[in-house]
Amino acid sequence: FPQNQTARGPDEVTASLAALGLDRYAPAFRELGYDDLDYLKSSSPEKLLQVAKRVQMREGHAVRWVESLSGTAVSLETVALELSAPGAAEQVRVLPVQATPNDDEEGERIVLWFIKADKLRGCDDRVLPRFQDLQRQRPDWFVEKEITLEGACKHEYADEVLAVSHRWEQPAEPDTEGKQFAAMCVYVRGKPAIKLVWVDFSCAPQKVRTPAEELVFGRTLRFVSLLFLGSRVLILCDRTYTTRFWTLFEAWISMQMATVDGLMPAPREKRRCDIVPIHLASSVTASELETLVADKSLDQIYAMLGSPDIQVTNQKDKGMQLAKLLALDHQVVRKMALPTLTLAGGAPRPSGGGAGVGTGADAPPAPSKDERLQRLVEQVRSGSADAAGALADMTDDESRVAIARAGGIVPLVALLTAQDPAAGAEAARALRSLAYNAENRVLIVQAGAIAPLVTLVQSGTDGQKEQAAGALANLAVNAENKLLIAQAGAIAPLVTLVQSGTDGQKERAAGALRNLALNAENRVLIAQAGAIAPLVTLVQSGTDGQKVNAVAALGNLAYTNDENRVLIAQAGAIAPLVTLVQSGTAGQKEHAASALGNLAYTNAENEVLIAQAGAIAPLVTLVQSGTDGQKEPAAGALANLAYTNAKNRVLIAQAGAIAPLVTLVQSGTAGEMEQAADALRTLAVNDENKVLIAQAGAISPLVTLVQSGTAGQKEYAAAALRNLAINNAENEFLIAQAGG
Repeated sequence: FPQNQTARGPDEVTASLAALGLDRYAPAFRELGYDDLDYLKSSSPEKLLQVAKRVQMREGHAVRWVESLSGTAVSLETVALELSAPGAAEQVRVLPVQATPNDDEEGERIVLWFIKADKLRGCDDRVLPRFQDLQRQRPDWFVEKEITLEGACKHEYADEVLAVSHRWEQPAEPDTEGKQFAAMCVYVRGKPAIKLVWVDFSCAPQKVRTPAEELVFGRTLRFVSLLFLGSRVLILCDRTYTTRFWTLFEAWISMQMATVDGLMPAPREKRRCDIVPIHLASSVTASELETLVADKSLDQIYAMLGSPDIQVTNQKDKGMQLAKLLALDHQVVRKMALPTLTLAGGAPRPSGGGAGVGTGADAPPAPSKDERLQRLVEQVRSGSADAAGALADMTDDESRVAIARAGGIVPLVALLTAQDPAAGAEAARALRSLAYNAENRVLIVQAGAIAPLVTLVQSGTDGQKEQAAGALANLAVNAENKLLIAQAGAIAPLVTLVQSGTDGQKERAAGALRNLALNAENRVLIAQAGAIAPLVTLVQSGTDGQKVNAVAALGNLAYTNDENRVLIAQAGAIAPLVTLVQSGTAGQKEHAASALGNLAYTNAENEVLIAQAGAIAPLVTLVQSGTDGQKEPAAGALANLAYTNAKNRVLIAQAGAIAPLVTLVQSGTAGEMEQAADALRTLAVNDENKVLIAQAGAISPLVTLVQSGTAGQKEYAAAALRNLAINNAENEFLIAQAGG
């Protein structure tokens, strides 16, 4: 991550651009960190052309700018060639950069881009370009890999994955002379076991970033410590390495090991790092680095890194990572306490008090994991957005309970109304995570969270709105909270977010409406607030996450509400729901099948429309070969489609539904058995279907359900047997013979 020294003279760069009539590019120069005029003037024309390319300067403008700084005339043809090649988006495949779905619910893992080590072994380039440029130029260099907390604790990536720790030498140009890249290549060539390499500038999105890239970069910042804890680390140490926050942070983690007592200094033979001096550094410099950080406890390194003379370009990075260190230590203790966890190679889980750990015989005992949490809670009480963010990232249920036990909920609720927008957003994100726990949902509401969360949804920043909507969604899992949230006025602003919010806001708000709509009164209020049309729009053209929540919301709105069934169909929901049943993601198929079943329930017109839209065949496919979560609602949807519609009964049988429905009655889950029995009940109204159902072997398992099933299974199975026997003497005989 950026370790560049404080840039000088941004006004001089802006002025120089303005003098040439090129001030339109000044924001891009500032954003990318090109704000040192002396440095630019000392650069070669070739290097200046690379800068021009990154700020997307037009060809004629680039000619004028390069000549003004270098005094060297460059031809328009040369500039055009440099600015257009290689890696133009229209000429190569571009790798997608997307945030992991539900990424902030996965606080113990991160998916990162890595460079294939073999590509570096055969590379003769002078430097590595930034991530976005390398991605366009050489997409085949990249591979994604998940890094988990458990894997990091076991150091299981140390043999094959290399993380590079280095100081940025200039803004937007960490390796000005190519010496870092050269050292990296030499190291990788000497380590044939290494398969993947991660270096921040070329493996994480750099400025200027798209919104999707911002999400990826932000998550990388939050969880990069897992990489440096679990992988081999190459430390490219120059003489100023020990003055920078990020480099010392990375070096310290690379010299730690995970133990039942938390992060502890690793004995020399178990360290996962190699220090390579570069520039004017020597072996003495490397020894000084080891002496400085190797044997430091977490509390000691926390104090050192927090010192004002340890420099960082972005001060927020320091606060975030220091808070994350406390959280990481807590999580390591919890993870290492698992009886099944051993270090890579089968070594036993070490204790921090063992010989060779390096803390010294007189070192005080390490604080407990709850003491670490208490420190974070106290920081939240003092208004720290970083501490709230660290708590938000502790997403295992044990930590959620521990945070509540440590008194974290009340100060997080208080932080919702802080003047710092980031603090409010992080507090809402933390409460959203905590609200996954049932007891916490009660405690959060008792602490008075609903009103300030609704206020943030109404008038907060974009980040606050998204996180507050997500918190309300999770709180609304509780039946009583559904009423309280609606009474607090949340429905109207949530509908507004679904209509016109950012992508993240739309997904979270749809999720909140989805949960609120499980209340009968709320179903009326949500429809009256105008939610149906924008929810249908999300089903048609939203992101995958938006579609899942919107589909589920529509399904819930249609549940036991006759008027909403009509309104949803009139809004054009049926066709896109059928499309999702056919070709959506696993979750989309499940919820779309359920929504169609609710729309068809006791609504004769919808039964016709859904069948005409082509729903029957894909629903039968789900009954045959879907997941357990898909089979049950698909069987229920078929039951409802056949309830009052004679034609649908024929079409469903012709689509091959009877045999897989019988299979579900025989060996499905409890819910599948009930819904399949209901489907056979409605299909058996048709005389031909009575014969087909009996021939498929349904009578015996239906009798079994009547004898020993649940109340719902008994009801539908008995009704199915009754329908099979009406006007069919053979079936009547077979039922009696089977004991029915």
